[in-house]
Amino acid sequence: MRLLRRNPLFTLAAVLTLGVGIALNSAVFSILNVILFHPLPYRDARRIVALRQKNPSRGLTQQLASVPDYFDWKRENQVFESLAAWNFLYFNLTGADQPERVEGLQVTAGFFPVLGVTAALGRTFLPEEEQPGRSRVVLLSDSLWRRRFGADPSVPGRTIMVEGQTYTIAGVLPRDFRLFRVLNRDLDLYVPLVLDPAGASRADHRLFVYARLKPGVAIQQAQAAMDALPSPDNSGWLVEVVELQHQWTAEIRPILLMVQAAVGFVLLIACANVTSLLLARAAGRQKEMAIRTALGASRLRLVRQLLAESSVLGLLSGAAGTVLALGLIRLLNALPYSAVNREEPFRLDAPVLAFNLAIALLTGIAAGLAPALQCSVQHLKPDILRGRRVSSLLVSLEAALAVILLAGAGLLVRSSLAATGMDRGLDSRNLLTVQLWLPPARYSTGAQVAQFWRQAVEKVAALPGVESATAVNFLPLSTLWTSVGIHLDGAPAPRPGEEPQVHYWVVGPDYFHTAGIPLLAGRAFTEQDNDEQHGVAIVSASMARRFWPGESPLGKRIQPAFPNSNSYWLPRSQNQWLTVVGVARDVRLDGIVPTPLPQLYLPYAQNPSSILHLVVRTAADPMRWSPSVRRAVLSIDKDQPVFDVKTLEDVLAYSFTRAATLTRVLAAFAALAVLLAGLGIYGVVAYFVSQTTREVGIRMALGARPAQVAGLIVRQAMRAALAGVSIGLAGALAGARVLQGLLVGVAGTDAATLGAIAVFFLAVALAAAYVPARRAARVNPLTCLRHD
Repeated sequence: MRLLRRNPLFTLAAVLTLGVGIALNSAVFSILNVILFHPLPYRDARRIVALRQKNPSRGLTQQLASVPDYFDWKRENQVFESLAAWNFLYFNLTGADQPERVEGLQVTAGFFPVLGVTAALGRTFLPEEEQPGRSRVVLLSDSLWRRRFGADPSVPGRTIMVEGQTYTIAGVLPRDFRLFRVLNRDLDLYVPLVLDPAGASRADHRLFVYARLKPGVAIQQAQAAMDALPSPDNSGWLVEVVELQHQWTAEIRPILLMVQAAVGFVLLIACANVTSLLLARAAGRQKEMAIRTALGASRLRLVRQLLAESSVLGLLSGAAGTVLALGLIRLLNALPYSAVNREEPFRLDAPVLAFNLAIALLTGIAAGLAPALQCSVQHLKPDILRGRRVSSLLVSLEAALAVILLAGAGLLVRSSLAATGMDRGLDSRNLLTVQLWLPPARYSTGAQVAQFWRQAVEKVAALPGVESATAVNFLPLSTLWTSVGIHLDGAPAPRPGEEPQVHYWVVGPDYFHTAGIPLLAGRAFTEQDNDEQHGVAIVSASMARRFWPGESPLGKRIQPAFPNSNSYWLPRSQNQWLTVVGVARDVRLDGIVPTPLPQLYLPYAQNPSSILHLVVRTAADPMRWSPSVRRAVLSIDKDQPVFDVKTLEDVLAYSFTRAATLTRVLAAFAALAVLLAGLGIYGVVAYFVSQTTREVGIRMALGARPAQVAGLIVRQAMRAALAGVSIGLAGALAGARVLQGLLVGVAGTDAATLGAIAVFFLAVALAAAYVPARRAARVNPLTCLRHD
């Protein structure tokens, strides 16, 4: 500590440089700790698994389960203590002044035992409440209980109006209960899931299934047991057993690890910078080391002393990093859920502090190792060749790490620019969207559903300032869509479950005009397309090319294979033959997916769906019309909530949220890396110049011009930088696969981007090396020759 206090400017520079790197690593690790490493807040959470299906022969992965499969697993397995099925559902709460729409789940009675959750008030569901006629009971979330009932502890046994029907409240769930990492909104209501395997289709994959392993059973054993179950008629379908936490973090895990690697690179660059500072400091301690050696100190003892000094420097940096990390964590907690999935705040807890301490010690030792070995060499004069080698290695290391970060950030920026200017197949400007959910209890027939949508569209379209209005089940450019198998007229009938899949939308008559989707051939739907005996369809251009190459699809017939199901998102279709009456331009599914997939459009009058969105084109800012649209809907049904009111541009922006956040984060880290690398190269070259002062004087005394001396120093630095850039580009190419899934409109190996990054960093390196080289060239040769 005494030696560090002797040179406060050196100590401050080193502590701040390492402290920034340590703070970034600690803050990012706090995210990993909460999302990836914290056990889920359920009893024996490691024993909870998700069961999902896949069909490799059809390229289908991570599929939900069918009702018959769920009952097969429940009956025949020997490895699970309990199984449960569940599904999402919207609920309309009525009976108050304003109807309220909430989200919740339909769950089997085993759902809460699987998670190890008990009710805070009352009870959870009983097995007999899964039976028809016994299922009008409900569980409330703590939030809904407080909001709707004022936290009244006597609420179990009371009633609540759901979808216009009376439900008995069985209990209230604990305040901290949440189905983690499934939705970015709270789930407020839970009702029993009534399942009937008789007549249910194995092609209807609509159930989430969780299970609790028996004590002592490993996931591998459970997987082997499920593999051994006899396969019924759904040939090709396999079961996957996945730890619940792994399933919930599968999507974000690679992104978080990528960010952790990025801040790790920043820390390594900071470490290289401090190494160059320590090398410069060590050059002034050669005489001190020589005296210590003369007094009997061994080289090991000298190395140990120097490493102890650098370790103290690392610990001081760790303390500074802790303070900076606290501020960064506060900023992280202020980010929206859509940017960083979290259900609890990030914090500087014991694991993060332990991580902080470990990297502080490691970076302190790593930064001091080369200077310690250099300084402990038993020579009174510095080893110029060794100094050059160390300097070159440091420049190459910093260049390689900075280029890898720049490459990742540059590719993501290029991708964002490409996505922003991408033609998505429709006009998303001035479009207001609102979601509606028609409860089957009050809208039990397809005719009732179709009549409501027709009235809603007519009333909204008649509003002043509304140019047109229509309806669609799932919004274009959103992250939600669904698919159906089809059978082509004249083609051999495929086996059940093996039909070619297309994405489908149920739309209103004016959908293509309102959404700005051009029709390439044929006609749009009209109000007359309401006869279920003469079904019609419109296909996308990509669907026409795939199924009828080289010929017109108009007049061709297809038959959808909708499963026999009461799932709310499925249209109430008769699966009759449909005649193709039009061809529409392809629309990118979520505004990002680059390759158009086959798309099928069905008229809602023939395929009524309980869940639909109103899409309204307005003359100006769409949000100005949201109150009028809400009033128009309530004039048809006063108990019908209107929710998720937003513009289509907002829908598109949500699709880009995670990629945009990652782009900004990596760009910030890359900018910091370039700054540190530039300062590091400057410091390394300055150190090299200080070590070769006598050589510079001799060259100038023998006639070398200042420009030649500066050029020599710059060339040596640029050779090292060029080697580092080459290594960095190779590393970027090797890691291209990691980023490719996040890129749109640009390849991970894009030569223009990587070339521009290489040129940019070499320019930074040239500027950083030129300043100390120019200063060296201006020194008086006599002064250089008197050096030492």
